[in-house]
Amino acid sequence: MIFIPIATVGARRYRLSRTSWRGIRSLFVGSAWQYIKLYLAGALLNVITVGTYYPFYDARGQTFLISHSHVGNQSFHFDGQGRDLAKDFCLAVLLTPFAFGLNWFWHSAKRQRYYWEHTFFAESRFAFTGTEGELCRLKLANVCLLVFTLGFAWPWTTIRNAHFILDHSTFTGPANLDTLIQVLQSASTTDFSGAMAYGLEGARPLGRLQYGRQFEEEADALGIYMLQAAGIDPQDMIAFYQIMNEKTLNPSGVWAYLSTHPSTEARIQRLALLSSSSLLKNPLLILRAPQDEREEH
Repeated sequence: MIFIPIATVGARRYRLSRTSWRGIRSLFVGSAWQYIKLYLAGALLNVITVGTYYPFYDARGQTFLISHSHVGNQSFHFDGQGRDLAKDFCLAVLLTPFAFGLNWFWHSAKRQRYYWEHTFFAESRFAFTGTEGELCRLKLANVCLLVFTLGFAWPWTTIRNAHFILDHSTFTGPANLDTLIQVLQSASTTDFSGAMAYGLEGARPLGRLQYGRQFEEEADALGIYMLQAAGIDPQDMIAFYQIMNEKTLNPSGVWAYLSTHPSTEARIQRLALLSSSSLLKNPLLILRAPQDEREEH
């Protein structure tokens, strides 16, 4: 049973770590241990109260998961209360024998609508325009798909849910989203998965820098290729970079690795190599070839 809250936190952390808005990444800052304690306490109280505590536990769980979800330097908030859901929950329990359990689709839809309408970000609040009837039809169709396909339709039902939520959700309020900035939150030392997530989050931009350098190298190679194709001496391009090299500082060591562009000296050497190849048809072939093959050219 303890693996359920661990999996819940892990899934939330994973999804948010791969979600961004205008290049600003999302993250989850709650620890698995905090959610385990909330989960176990809720399970115990549900047993003691014969399940009547469940709406309150559910609201507390949503508060934890939503309030620890961030986009950049701002977090989401949830102001829903268990007592608001308790009446509908008890009614659903009482109607179960008479409705053969189908009423739980209606209850689930109404609960989802409630959660969205009590979630806000900064000064703005979400509004959900979908009706309980539409949500019930969606959930019933998803259940039928899962049953008839023995569960293989799970990816499609997930996409159907996401499309429905996004198509029926609005975001209103005075929040200035331009104030969002990317931050790297410090991970809790008691949550190893959180520390690993933040470590990977910090390292990811460094790994992307190599692609920036590669694009610049390809641009230089294409420049040489086009000059040669037009009958223009590429030495003028090399002379331009030599002037740049005299007037700018070249990064070295760690700074070269952190740079989005290759050093000017490296660009001059590569341009000289490409321009000296009289048989060159496509400079990208030499650019991507191993170092020993480049020397042969």
